[in-house]
Amino acid sequence: MSESVVESLKEGLRLALFAGISYLVTYLLQQLNVMDQNETYVVAGTFVLRLADKWLHLSGKAEKGISRF
Repeated sequence: MSESVVESLKEGLRLALFAGISYLVTYLLQQLNVMDQNETYVVAGTFVLRLADKWLHLSGKAEKGISRF
């Protein structure tokens, strides 16, 4: 596989990982009756995690960001 295909697949996996984390957090908060589960929170959480991952990677604070791949 070419490098661009591999990088694209890794990006898709990063987004899936962050979306899963966001979904799990909002689901747990709903179960604790802290807030209602809402797709907006899942999307916003995924967005924030992706931004943090990219910032950590580009700033040099973490060699591979949050996701490590």
